[in-house]
Order: sequence, then structure tokens, then C-alpha cells
Amino acid sequence: MRVRIYQIDEKRDSNRVKFLWYEFTQVRAGRIDPSIYNVVFSGDVECDTLNGVFDLFNMPELPEDYRGHSLSVSDVIEVCERTEGPLEPGFYFCDTVGWRRLVDFDSTKTAPLQAN
Repeated sequence: MRVRIYQIDEKRDSNRVKFLWYEFTQVRAGRIDPSIYNVVFSGDVECDTLNGVFDLFNMPELPEDYRGHSLSVSDVIEVCERTEGPLEPGFYFCDTVGWRRLVDFDSTKTAPLQAN
């Protein structure tokens, strides 16, 4: 499956929502704001579920081209293409338990992937 992973940049996080769950972010910031997110990974993974992606990016040895911290609450996974399974392409917010689909997350407002 092809994915992009987005994480909040603390310098642009004026509402301090990094690592906060969906409902609290809604209260504090009014919405999930794509302009405070950076792309930290873009590529193919050998996973067919969001939980599989979560597990992959929480291993002691993270993929070489990954530019973020271990996946956590407030991170967003974009499923760009899938090969199998019921998971639809789109944006998914990592909540305290499970995932929330984000229908209005505009990835053009995020900061692009930075090279090392």
C-alpha cells in the first residue's frame, strides 16, 4: 500500500494539539488543521491496515527514509493507493483508540517531505 504520514510541527502548533486526541483537538483548535503538519514519510509499505502501518512505524528500527517520531496520537496517515483489503484511500487521524477518517484534510496545506 502506498502511504504518506503527516506529523504536527511544534513550531506551527499554536493551539498545542500535538499528541492530543481527536475530540480534544476539536475543542482546542476547532478542527484538524493541515497547515501545522509536515510530511514525514511517503512511500510503499508492506501493510494492508492502518494498524499495520502504525506497528511498522513503532519498531525499534524505523524505515531509513522516515523523518518523524514513532507514530502516535494526532498523526495522520494518507492511504494513497491500496493493493488489497477494504481500506479506502483517504486521510486517517490516529486517535487514542483507533482511527478517524478526515474528509476535509487538505494535504496541499502541509509542509513537504524534507530530505536529511
